[in-house]
Amino acid sequence: MRRQLLVGVIALASLASAARADESGPPAPGNEAPLPGPTIVIAPEGADRGAAGVGVVNINLATIEELARLPGIGPAKAQAIVAYRAKAKFVRKEQLLSVRGIGPKLLRRLRPYVVVEGATTLRSKVRVKR
Repeated sequence: MRRQLLVGVIALASLASAARADESGPPAPGNEAPLPGPTIVIAPEGADRGAAGVGVVNINLATIEELARLPGIGPAKAQAIVAYRAKAKFVRKEQLLSVRGIGPKLLRRLRPYVVVEGATTLRSKVRVKR
């Protein structure tokens, strides 16, 4: 009997708490609490991210840190890209296939974010939903 009463009290407290949360609604625009840690942009698969304002990375000029912002690229693959371009400048995006660890599937994910000319405009790590 005491246990049933305790479960009932807990259930009522949970309902009351949920009701208060519903009444307050979402925070007003501009009053959201900032999330800790680095900003991560999540773009839907197939979207044209460069044109959509997410940004692009110039694979001929980017630093290892800038290259690591690309989806599927970590420090090791970024270093491999830098090592490859030390031998020959990238003329086309498809040349990334010559870099160890980059295959056709990864190239498809990278293509909207990489350029061989112009400035690097990508400012945060991109994660693509699969």
